[in-house]
Amino acid sequence: MVAEREGGVVMKRFIRPVLWTLFLVGIIAVTGFSVGRNADRVCENLKITIDYQGAGIFLTGEDIKEVLEQQQTPVIRQQRSEIDVLWLEQQIGKHPAVQYADVFSNVNGDVTINVTQRKPIARIVTVTNESYYMDSRGFIMPWSDKYAAPLLLINGRIADSYGNYYPYNFSQIPADSAIKTNYMLDDAWHVAAAITADSFLTAQIAQVYISSARSIELIPRIGSHVIKIGDVTDLDKKLKKLILFYRKGLSQTGRWEDYAIIDLRFNNQIVCTKKQ
Repeated sequence: MVAEREGGVVMKRFIRPVLWTLFLVGIIAVTGFSVGRNADRVCENLKITIDYQGAGIFLTGEDIKEVLEQQQTPVIRQQRSEIDVLWLEQQIGKHPAVQYADVFSNVNGDVTINVTQRKPIARIVTVTNESYYMDSRGFIMPWSDKYAAPLLLINGRIADSYGNYYPYNFSQIPADSAIKTNYMLDDAWHVAAAITADSFLTAQIAQVYISSARSIELIPRIGSHVIKIGDVTDLDKKLKKLILFYRKGLSQTGRWEDYAIIDLRFNNQIVCTKKQ
């Protein structure tokens, strides 16, 4: 009896590893078959979604498809194993209106492309009449002949060509850099960002003008006065003074059309010049 029990224990010790091995081999075989089958799946559907971040439309699904056609990378009717989603993300990300792209395929082989469009906040017009955009992150974007949106206009003493400065992030230009010394795009961005971040100022201000003296002026949508900012020193304080004057000061001092100049360059005061 003892010998039989010992034999049964030995047999169980032998059978269990064998069964586990067969089970794992079966799992691997099924998984390998499934992976191979999924890799052979053909893409029948392409889904493109675009997040416009509340901005105007500068990009459509057709533009994304055009990128794929230019790169000769068809997605529809291609096997899943032949679709390089990382490479597609890189190519789509090169479009000047694209901030971020995410591409993935599901087990059926269908491909989804999720795109975040850059958010232009101002239109730049240079002294040579070249136009381009500046986005919410501080980068400039090329002019689009296909799409347009009502944006804050920045013009005046700006001679900077898009082709020379598109790699720069003008929200992060150091104060002692050569670009800061010689050009105004960084200051223009800070003014545009501050205006477009405030719904009241967005509704009131139509234009930012850089004078020949490198001084910043604002042109309102209502009235014919000029708002003098000077430089971007204490910009938030200057704009808060302007909001306070528009909301409360005008009711006590006169009408929009009575003023020629509203000067915000002085500490703790607003100097207003009435029309002659």
